[in-house]
Order: sequence, then C-alpha cells, then structure tokens
Amino acid sequence: MAPPSTPDKYPPPEAFDKIITINVGVKTEDAVEGTNTFKVHKGVLCFYSGYFDACLNGQFAEAFRGAVDLAEDDPGTFKHFVAWLYTRQLPLNHEAETGGGQWQSIIRLWVLADKREVPLLANRCINALRELIAVRWEVPINRLKFVYGNTTPDSPLRRFIIFYIAVASGLQVKDEQRQNFPADALWDMLKLSYNRDTSKYMSFDEILAMDLCQYHQHEKDVRCPPESTAHIKRKTKS
Repeated sequence: MAPPSTPDKYPPPEAFDKIITINVGVKTEDAVEGTNTFKVHKGVLCFYSGYFDACLNGQFAEAFRGAVDLAEDDPGTFKHFVAWLYTRQLPLNHEAETGGGQWQSIIRLWVLADKREVPLLANRCINALRELIAVRWEVPINRLKFVYGNTTPDSPLRRFIIFYIAVASGLQVKDEQRQNFPADALWDMLKLSYNRDTSKYMSFDEILAMDLCQYHQHEKDVRCPPESTAHIKRKTKS
C-alpha cells in the first residue's frame, strides 16, 4: 500500500508496536538519543514512508537488525521529522521576528520527505511554505541554491518556489541577490514568464485561494480535502 498523501489518513493502533533505532548523520562518541540516534515505532514510520516500509519489511539487513543508518542525513532535520510523525506539527512560529530559520527547516524537511518517500510530509511542507509566504509576504530567494542543489529538475518544490518568486511576490529583485539564483532557476523563471501572464502579481487572498495540490505528491485521482486558511494572517511589518 502506498504511503498516505492526504491529511485524513492516520496510522492504525497496531502501528505503535515495535521500537526501532535510526542512526542519523556521522556517529560520534558523545552522540545521545535525540541528536544522532532516534527511537521510533516501526509501524508509524512504515505507515508514512515508502522508503522505510521497503527497508524494514523486506529482506534487507536493516529489517533483521531493527536499525537503520542514515549517514548522509541531517540529525536536526530528522528530529523535526520524528516530531512530525507523532504530532503532525511543523516548526512554524509566526511570532518570531524573522522567518529565516523556519524557511530552512521546512525546505530541508521537504527534501527529506522526498528522499524518504513521505508524500504527506512533503505536501504539508508545501502548505507551510505557502503560509510563511502569506504571513511574512516574502519568498526564500536565499534558499534557491539549496533547493536546486538538492532536488530534481521536475521537483514540485522548484516549481512552487519559482512560481511565487515570478508571479506571486511582487518583489523587486536587487543586484546583490543575483548570486542567489542558480542558472537553472533563471531558466525556470524564463519558461514560466513565457508560458503564462506574469504581469499581475497575486494578492494575499489569491495566494490563500490557490490549489496547492498541483505542487503535491499524490496518487492518481487523489486530492487533499478542503482546508480552512482562516488562521493565516499577514504579519504587520514593524
């Protein structure tokens, strides 16, 4: 069964069964649980992730060990992932003065979700990015290099961010921001400009009304149920 991509699906009670170990990043002598080593329910992890389902329920060594080593993954991002597995909460704080750390956390979570086949998390990250854009009225131009360095050309995350930069932000790009634009990002923006009218910028209400499923990872003919955006308020610039 494919992992869920819509928020109306939850792991069954029997998913909270065996505890397994996930070792993330390069192990050190002083590594403690919650930094490099995480304990999670196997059933919950496999419910959400196609990668872990195949890894832990197949004939791989990890299935027999009850442990998985992810040497190339970031422990901080994986910590947010584990928190989301049990709470479905993402690291958003609209009371913070700036959104810098939040942009980074959500984008890194999307990359992890894409890599480890967690479509629901990837989709919730897209929604969270839209929320950040609407609340703070900015787009993460300084994260473009990371996005383009860690995604494929057909990535929904690339399409999402380029769309908002090109037609939804109303930004005036400054010369000093030139270094933030990879060549592929400029090409994607050029294609978008030629393929649609980018002369009119979207309003706050239009951004909230957008159908984000076009940037989601869904099975064929599957869409997210309607969700309220009434809680999203534009932050007043101080």
